[in-house]
Amino acid sequence: MQRKDDAVTLSVDKWVDSHVHPGTDEGDDLDELAKGLRDVFDREEVDLRFISSPGGSWLDRVADSEEGVAEAHDLLNQLVKRFPNRMYGSCMVNPHYLDASLAVMEQCFEEWGFVQLGELVTYMMNYNMNTPEMERIVRKAVEYRVPIHVHVSTSNMKPQGHFASGEEELEDMLALVDRVPEGKYIIAHGIGAPLIHPPVIETYLGMIERRYGKWPDNLWIEIMHFHAEGVKVALQHIPAARMLAGTDWTPSPEPPYPAYGSVFGPAEEEQPYPPCVASLVGYLVEAGADEAAVKRIAWQNAFEIFGLKG
Repeated sequence: MQRKDDAVTLSVDKWVDSHVHPGTDEGDDLDELAKGLRDVFDREEVDLRFISSPGGSWLDRVADSEEGVAEAHDLLNQLVKRFPNRMYGSCMVNPHYLDASLAVMEQCFEEWGFVQLGELVTYMMNYNMNTPEMERIVRKAVEYRVPIHVHVSTSNMKPQGHFASGEEELEDMLALVDRVPEGKYIIAHGIGAPLIHPPVIETYLGMIERRYGKWPDNLWIEIMHFHAEGVKVALQHIPAARMLAGTDWTPSPEPPYPAYGSVFGPAEEEQPYPPCVASLVGYLVEAGADEAAVKRIAWQNAFEIFGLKG
């Protein structure tokens, strides 16, 4: 599906992506990483902002050791501080290292001003949400008044790590939502998978509606692929006030980094649309979003849930 320039009838002046993964693959050259990210920001015409959790080798450190949990977030904090009002930290924990995770949460949320718990990559680090350890972590997040960002397979992949499918991941997440309903939960990259028909979001919506009867007030969901058929389905069934832009954008191993809005995999010249915020806005409009919904998804919901300013 190629975006048509004349389909863009709305524009925004701000855009917040609630799901990006900066990090390095080898070494910790923050200067190189920051330069590449600055180029990405400078290519955009809008005020582009990232909610950032560890990526690359930083994510591996969180997965591999207690010391790595602290090291990864120290590096992330150093990076985020270089981009005030452009990048905000998100604290990725590992319940296998519970004490280290609780300690880094205290540092992230009390000292550094991080705005989110997550991404919680349960399948990658081999844990479940519906456990006493994760309940303890989530209750601390509620005390810190930050939302909880949980991986659920965009494509309903079967299997998904130790989970049988994305559906099983969602069931596991919702079981903890029910145990700690005072939390604010975000289904990471829940809307997307443009090559799958019918859209995966229909399956996830059915699960949520059977469980709650309607979309819960304490649940948000990200759009990963704005050119997916599932965006139209989501706009018809999910309140616009509960949708976020969360593309899982990740830098390549070294600069120059792909333009913001790029789809994983294809080279820049083979992207299915010109990667930029304007293209993503255009797809929202094509899917039926009015001006109010576009602004909510683009930045207003993120400003509210993360407490952003400016």
